[in-house]
Amino acid sequence: MLQQSIPIGLAPGRTVEAQMMGVSNTPNNLHLVLRYQGPGYQREQHTVHPGTGGWMRMNMAVDIPADADPGSITLEVWRMPGGDGDATVDNVELRVDDL
Repeated sequence: MLQQSIPIGLAPGRTVEAQMMGVSNTPNNLHLVLRYQGPGYQREQHTVHPGTGGWMRMNMAVDIPADADPGSITLEVWRMPGGDGDATVDNVELRVDDL
């Protein structure tokens, strides 16, 4: 798996909205992932490209709990192993409410 992370330390107690343009020829191959953890929990939210071979806007909005560890919050782009062809990403955008 290939992975690229963007830390989001200012997000606890806020809504994080992310989007990117992606293209993949294989279902479940290209993921936009928001990860965070807090006392006693760890969470991941995935938006997955359907693998149609065309460009698609991949969107997500996640409410981050106020008790989330600021150092644990990351936006990640994953290309899963075993997929046929390439996965390409363009125009990753990130917005944190009230910032």
